[in-house]
Amino acid sequence: MLLYAALGAVVLFFCVTTSPQAVARLLLHLAVWLPYHCGRHVASFLAPSFFWKSVQGEVVVLTGGAGGIGKLIATKFAAAGATLVLLDKSAELLDEARKAVEAAARRAGSTAAATYAAMAQAAEAAGPCTILVNNAGI
Repeated sequence: MLLYAALGAVVLFFCVTTSPQAVARLLLHLAVWLPYHCGRHVASFLAPSFFWKSVQGEVVVLTGGAGGIGKLIATKFAAAGATLVLLDKSAELLDEARKAVEAAARRAGSTAAATYAAMAQAAEAAGPCTILVNNAGI
């Protein structure tokens, strides 16, 4: 109710200070936007599987998985039930990331040949890659 009161105050202020065409555009926008987003919010609460893809059982290959953003992405995927294959050039940081997410992670070197070997090893151990997150930076 407070939202509608605040919205009404904004519309009233807008009506007093601008042209009738702008007021009509604002009211039309509110008439379309507000029910759509409120309905979407309620529907996403009632049926979340309709709006979000489940990653349960998916094999996620994450490059740059030992850094801050990579570790956060890995943690979110692990919490959602995905199998993780972490790739990074730093073996020490990768070990820390593996402990942090407590999921299946594989190590790879920093060369292209080592990365291809790690991907082949990951495909044998975890299955084919279904989601790739290219998070590695320079």
